[in-house]
Amino acid sequence: MAKRTDSKVDRKRKLEELKRAQRAKERRKTLMTVVAASVVGLVLVGSVVAASVKESRDKKAAARKATAEREANVAKAKTELPTLGTPAATAECSPEQADEKISEANQHVQVGTKVDYQGGPPTGGQHAGQTLTMDDQNFYEMDADEQLTEMAVHNLEHGVVVAWYDKKLPAAEVEALKKIAANTKTQGRRFLVMPWQRGDLPAKPLYLTAWGHKQGCSKASGETVGQFLDKFENGKDAPERGAPV
Repeated sequence: MAKRTDSKVDRKRKLEELKRAQRAKERRKTLMTVVAASVVGLVLVGSVVAASVKESRDKKAAARKATAEREANVAKAKTELPTLGTPAATAECSPEQADEKISEANQHVQVGTKVDYQGGPPTGGQHAGQTLTMDDQNFYEMDADEQLTEMAVHNLEHGVVVAWYDKKLPAAEVEALKKIAANTKTQGRRFLVMPWQRGDLPAKPLYLTAWGHKQGCSKASGETVGQFLDKFENGKDAPERGAPV
């Protein structure tokens, strides 16, 4: 009886050992699966983080490059402006004049309402309640909508320098004026070129104007435009200088 009992105990013990070994094996297998999954997860997370860091660096590098290119273009345009058109000495420009007879600011009329700017070009006075947006365009051809005139005067109120030209300005000078406008746009200057469609301008076929100031010229001169901008762009006399356009 004792031997049979001992044999039975041995079998039971061996069975328990086999079960423990099996459980240990399963635990090791589970642990290895968890570890492998964790490693894969870490690799995936690391890849995502690395990709995100790379994307962020690439964006910053692209932004720095774009900024550098923009600054280089502005610097180049600033250097080129005085070389465009006719030199100031030969542009036959009259002395700059102050115009103290303009009406007060904020004298708005509805868009499309025509204002009689006696003796043009206007350096202020009544104007449309809406400005001309200059994000996409700062030069207008002679066949532009005439109602834009009153809107351009609103730009004057915001500190924009507006050049007016009439049909007497030679085609070559108009092309030079167009290049000057493109140059100032590259620089981010507040300069707008408008056709004068209400007869001939007095004395000169081209006038540079700011709120309360004007200067007539016979020829387009980047040098003269630059000097006028330096003096009157967002000038102290503009009632709403710096306002958006």
